[in-house]
Amino acid sequence: MAKKWARAALSHPAFTGVSRAHLGGLIEELAEPSQAWRESASHQRRGEKRHRAAGAGRKHESVFTDRVLVALVHLRSQLPHAALAELYGVGRSTVTEAIGEIRPLLADRGFAVPGQSGLRLRTLADVSHRSARSPPPHRRRAGRTLWSGVDRPGRMHAQTAMRTEGIAEQFRLHPDVRAEVDEGYRGLANELPEQVSAPPKKPKEDAPLGDQYEYKQWRPLQRFLGRREHYPATHRAIAGLVSDRAAQRPTRRKPSTELVPVTPMTC
Repeated sequence: MAKKWARAALSHPAFTGVSRAHLGGLIEELAEPSQAWRESASHQRRGEKRHRAAGAGRKHESVFTDRVLVALVHLRSQLPHAALAELYGVGRSTVTEAIGEIRPLLADRGFAVPGQSGLRLRTLADVSHRSARSPPPHRRRAGRTLWSGVDRPGRMHAQTAMRTEGIAEQFRLHPDVRAEVDEGYRGLANELPEQVSAPPKKPKEDAPLGDQYEYKQWRPLQRFLGRREHYPATHRAIAGLVSDRAAQRPTRRKPSTELVPVTPMTC
C-alpha cells in the first residue's frame, strides 16, 4: 500500500520535475540500458560469465518504475535517502541502490536538440559539428540547453574554464558557429564578436527566462549536499532533463541558433 501511494504521489511533476508523459518516456527509454547496467554490475561481482538464465537470482525490492521515480525525486528535491525509504516502505539501501543505478543512466543520455527528435549531443565537439545560423535581428532570441560541460572542483572563473575546456578553440575551428553566452563569458564575446554575443548588462524586463530559470528549480544545483564524486553525474542528469523540456517547449520566439548537419555524427 505504501508503494502504491508513494508512486501516485511522487509521480506528480512537482516532485519529479518532469511531466507524466515525459516520465513515461524516460521509463521506456531507460529500461534497456538499466538491464545492461545490472548485467554488467553482476558480471563484475561474479568475475565470470553468468551460469543461470537471465532473470534468475536476487530480485530487486523495488520495480523499475519506482527506481526511476526515486531517482528523479532525489534529483529534484534532494530528499534524503532515508526519507524516500520511509515513503516507499523499503530499506534505505534499496533507495541508495536505485539512485546509484538511475543517476548515471540519466547523465549519459546527452542533450536534446529542438526540432530534431532522437538526436542527442554528448560532447562540445558534437555541438560544434553542427553549424549555427543566427536568426534575423528583428526576431527575439530564446536560449536552449544543447550541452553542459565538465565539472571542476572549487570555483573557477569563466575565462579560465573557457581556456581549459577549449571552448574558444572550437569556435575558431568552426567559424560558422554562432552562440549567445551569459555575462561571465563577455571576454569570449569581445574576442570573437562575429561569432559570440553576450547579453546587455541590463536585460529588458520582458526578456525570456530561458533554461537558467529552470536549473534553479532543482535543489542540488542550488546547494549540493551529496558526496562530491556524485556531483558530475547529478549535474549532467539534471541538465539533460532540462534540455528535454526545453526542446519540447512551445514558443513563438526563434531559437538563438538553428542547427543544421555539417559532418556525420554518431550519437
